Amino acid sequence: MPRETEIARISRDNPYVMLNSEDPDAETPVVTATIANTSPTETQTIYINGLNNTCVQVPVEIARKALQIQEMGKGIKCICFVDLFFNLLYMLYGYVLGFIFALASLSGIYSTYHQSRSMLSCYLCYQYIMCISKLATIVFYVTLTDPAVRNSFHSNYPQIELPDSMSASIFMSTVLFFIQTYIACYVRKYYYLLPKSGEKRYFVARALPVSV
Repeated sequence: MPRETEIARISRDNPYVMLNSEDPDAETPVVTATIANTSPTETQTIYINGLNNTCVQVPVEIARKALQIQEMGKGIKCICFVDLFFNLLYMLYGYVLGFIFALASLSGIYSTYHQSRSMLSCYLCYQYIMCISKLATIVFYVTLTDPAVRNSFHSNYPQIELPDSMSASIFMSTVLFFIQTYIACYVRKYYYLLPKSGEKRYFVARALPVSV
């Protein structure tokens, strides 16, 4: 049965690719990656072209993670930068939480450039906090649909202005909650794709000539 080949691209900053300064064999991987599909599927491997047309053979499970994390990298960076922008805006209005959340966004940005699981875990916790806060907002507005509760709230906190239409506020809060949940799941997926200390070594082995 003829072997089908899928061509993909992996950049030098992919967390599964070890650069020359970290490679004792001085075999720097380049950007072209190939997945050779063989039979049975358990034997699928990835080939990273190295110097002098050599390549490194990698288990397919790690190869899939490397390619998937490559696709998601730009999306994660975009999310982190948008978060940082809005958190800096909150700081202009004197919100202390804006400064704290801006630090969380910076940790996410740092993790995307340095592939740090620990820094991304901070940003992931921030995403979970945002999901909980938006869910709490929905519960708060639903509770205020009761006239007795709303009047009691007005009596206790007269300085706080409530929206005129609770249904519209509940709808918008629900939409924001689902968007935030999707973002949190996206970041969580990226986090679990990042290599652990043992997995990172798969792309470090000395480049061997492989016929593809």
